[in-house]
This record gives sequence, structure tokens and C-alpha cells, in this order.
Amino acid sequence: MTEQQVESFKGFNLDDVNPPERKQHQMTMEDVASTYGASLFFKRWAAYVIDFVFLGSLLAGLFLFEHNKTASSWLLISWLALICAYFLFLEGLTGYTLGKFVLRIQVVKRDGKPPGIVKSLIRSFMRLIEANPILIGALPAGVAVLASRKKQRLGDMLADTFVVNVRDLFEVSKRKNIVLLITFSISAVVAMLFVFFGIRAIASDSAVAAEKKFRTNDGLFQITATEDWIHDYKFDADRETGLAIKDKREQRLLYINSYKRSELATTYTLDTYVEEIKEQFPAKVSVSSERRVTLKNGDPAMELIMKEDNSTYIYTVVGTQDYYHHVIAGVVNYKYATYKDELHKIVASFRPAYGN
Repeated sequence: MTEQQVESFKGFNLDDVNPPERKQHQMTMEDVASTYGASLFFKRWAAYVIDFVFLGSLLAGLFLFEHNKTASSWLLISWLALICAYFLFLEGLTGYTLGKFVLRIQVVKRDGKPPGIVKSLIRSFMRLIEANPILIGALPAGVAVLASRKKQRLGDMLADTFVVNVRDLFEVSKRKNIVLLITFSISAVVAMLFVFFGIRAIASDSAVAAEKKFRTNDGLFQITATEDWIHDYKFDADRETGLAIKDKREQRLLYINSYKRSELATTYTLDTYVEEIKEQFPAKVSVSSERRVTLKNGDPAMELIMKEDNSTYIYTVVGTQDYYHHVIAGVVNYKYATYKDELHKIVASFRPAYGN
């Protein structure tokens, strides 16, 4: 190398050299999804199971708490609404459900962001067909994911969304993950508590409880109920006669008023007395049934089933030689089917307090 070439080399600046332009290429979510094998299918299936165990636990807990036919229809409608909101809003706004968060997979658009409400609505609508456990057990969704090159079910294809591993996303918000972790953890605990306390409520209601007697305030009459009933002292604190009791969970109540025949302005038969009472009911009270009954001690009575606002009452008028007794048992409407037999039994136990 000559001195002239050496000097020329020393003056050469590599920074002045521009390499030929290269074609920049960044993988889209479609490209990422195309690289997955069957493992993504199993992750999606496991997430699906977790989601429905979670939602099923909430439903089971609600049914166990409100185990009667009247409440069942409302609970089922509420649960279906919860499912729709659960997938629509969670996947639309975050790309996650509880199951997907646990399995670290996420629903995204082509740019790697959550799909939004519109795309989530499309996916949720298609879920009713292809991932419905009641129909064919999510079989169409599973077949579509396994057969699709991009591991999409039909809802994904129509919405142009993809389910990918979180580790393959370009941007992952740590703050968002922390918030979702706390939210999903609390939700899971709530679902377990629903089931636990629901089972406990069933066990409590099914247990054969010991019975105890409650006497009216003047000590002349009594009624028999199970040990989960207590005096409602607030209700009858200012009354010299009668009785008021309620169950410990304050779902049922019963109270008694007694009127001496000799103090009534008119001489009544049981039938005419009941007709007189009915005329005094407020307009909002409706009587759905009326029948004659006989109490355990042989006293004749007239039983009315009444509804007022949100409550149902078994209004029983007992006619004895000296008294007309009003024995009124009440419960909220949606609980009536559950407790009506118990309330009838308590009412039928009404009798004079002597001869225990």
C-alpha cells in the first residue's frame, strides 16, 4: 500500500457510508397466529373450561341461596345476561376473560390491541352457536381452531380477531396486568364464597330443627315453630296481647291478634266476620284463594292467601267460642314456594296455651 493510499484510508469515515435500504417487516398478529400448533387449541379449551366453571359457580351459588321454582327463572335470566356481559365487555375492552388471563392468552386485532365492543359482539354472538356447552359442547369451535391455519374459530374469522400468547405481543401493560390480576382474584374468591354459603344455606334449611313454643303476650295462646324463629320484640313491644315472631334471617314473619267476640259491635258467624275483614283490606291487597281449614286442635278457621306489594300472606281467621284470632304469616313473594308448607304448619299449631 503506497503512502498516498494509507493517507486516503485514514481519512475514510465509516459513518459516511450508508448501507443499502432493507425492507422492514414487522409480524402482524395474523403472522404470529399462523406459527402456533395444537398447543393453542388446548390453551383455549382450558380457558373455556375455567370460564364456565367460574360462571357455573356463580349460578350454582345463587340457586343454592334461592332454591325454589319461583326464583329459578329470574336467576337463569340474570345468569345468561351475566354471561353475555362477561364475554362482551371483558374480551372487548381487555382481550381477556378469567380463563384466558390464567392461561396467558389474549384476544386481539391485527395490531395486537383488544378487539373492542363491536368485534367482541360478533365473537359473542357466534359463541352462542359454536361454543355453547348446552348444544354440542363447543365442538364446532374446537374443530375450527384445529383446522384453521391461524387457529381461529368462526367468530374470530368473522370479527377478524386472533387469540395469541401474551408473550408474543409487542406491548404488554404491567399496570393493566396488575389490575386484572386483582380483579380476577377477587372474582374467583367471590364465586367460591357463593358456592360455600349456598351449600351452607341448603344444609341449614334441610336440617330437622327442634321445635319450641311461643306464647302470646297475655299467656293465653301459643304457637309452635322451629328454633330458627325468635320473638320480634320491636313489633309487639307496646302490645299487651298477641304475638309477633320472625325467623333469624328475617325472611318470614308471623303475628297474632285476638279479639273477644263479646266486645264486637255485631254478632258474626265465621263467614260473615271474614267478609267484614275483607272489606277493610286496602285496595292494593289481592286475595288469590280462600278456603275453610281445621287447626290441629279442631278449631274451625278460614284461610286467605293474600298478596300485597312484594309479599304473600297466609291470613287465617280462627273462630273459637270466645275469640276471633287473626293468625297472619308472611314471606316475600319469591320465597313463598319454599316456605309455604312450613308457614301452614306453624299456623295450624295455634291453640290455647293450657294443656302443654
